Amino acid sequence: MNKKITLGLCVSLVAICCTVTFVLSTSIAQEDYNRRMAAGQRGAFYTKYQEIDSYVRNNFFGDINENELLLSVFNGYILGIGDKYAQYRTPDEYYELQQSESGSFITAGMVTEPETGGYLLVTDVLDGSSAEHLGVQPGDFITIIDGVSVLELGVARAQRNLSGDEGTRLNIVTMRDGVENRHTLIRQRIDIITARGVASGAVGYIRITGFNRLTDFQFITIYEQMETNQVRALIIDLRETDGVLLTPLRNILNRLVGTAALATARDKAGNVANIITTEGEPPPDLPIVVLIDSGTKRYAELFAAILRDFKSAQLVGTVSAGDATMTNTQVFRDGSALTISVAKVKSAASPDFDEVGIMPDFIVEMSAPIEQDIANIENTTDLQLKKAFDILSSIIQ
Repeated sequence: MNKKITLGLCVSLVAICCTVTFVLSTSIAQEDYNRRMAAGQRGAFYTKYQEIDSYVRNNFFGDINENELLLSVFNGYILGIGDKYAQYRTPDEYYELQQSESGSFITAGMVTEPETGGYLLVTDVLDGSSAEHLGVQPGDFITIIDGVSVLELGVARAQRNLSGDEGTRLNIVTMRDGVENRHTLIRQRIDIITARGVASGAVGYIRITGFNRLTDFQFITIYEQMETNQVRALIIDLRETDGVLLTPLRNILNRLVGTAALATARDKAGNVANIITTEGEPPPDLPIVVLIDSGTKRYAELFAAILRDFKSAQLVGTVSAGDATMTNTQVFRDGSALTISVAKVKSAASPDFDEVGIMPDFIVEMSAPIEQDIANIENTTDLQLKKAFDILSSIIQ
């Protein structure tokens, strides 16, 4: 080979190696700089907090409630990160979350909220509960709990006092239309019903209102009964439905889809992992229509996307919320817990729906949601549900 050419190649190789070395060194230096900057900012944060804390403790005229101070600091930190799903929970609050996610909780049967006069307003009474049997009704005001005025307790403590151990008594006074009523209720374990269903001829309808640890059992029980009754098509209603638990979603899809890798999650570093892989038996070829709207969000949206991608389900309604947030809860040694957003989820076979939503195959607008009477499904005035029936009826004729 010509010596000049050989020399030129050597020079070029050396230049390339130097360039690569420079780029790598620059990249490593930048990463190190970023780490040192972050560490410095954290150091400044702790120093500033100590300065403020020292000044306040030495000069503040009033008394400091240490528990309230700590809780405010934690909540302020969470507020500062800008995560709408981030929440710090005390041990009592985390226990309540666990009960809600478990699908059953101990209650006297009332859902309440504070009202402007300082009492508790009953907004719902659970079916089969002690409150229902003893005549407590939505719209009642709870004024006294176990002999103590709600005004004296404060609404937060009053709501906590409604809870207690299974089988214990709860004495309350309610007010309705100016008339006082006294009730002795029994706290009992109540299952939260998040899946209800009914068949209309050859078409089955299942409404899911949320995902807890009983949702999959409730859904599959209804679905198997429909199979026994030879239902030939299925409507799944996910309107105004949120979801944060993967296990019930995976178990339902295991029955509907069969074996497949269905969904992935992408974290802040860009790492992608499979989060729903099913291993079920090949399911029957059942036509499905899924109802969605702007209140369909997170895992409910993911459910709709997976059914369209892997079961050729048709979507009816309006564009979904566009919220693909995956959260995680870290439990601390004292029983408190912190929930933050950790990733974005998507169906393994379609684009990301975060911030854009899922476009239905058939857009059907409604002026307001209709509370569906599941016992009278054939005579629905729900335009979106009616469209779903029309689609499936034409397929199974």
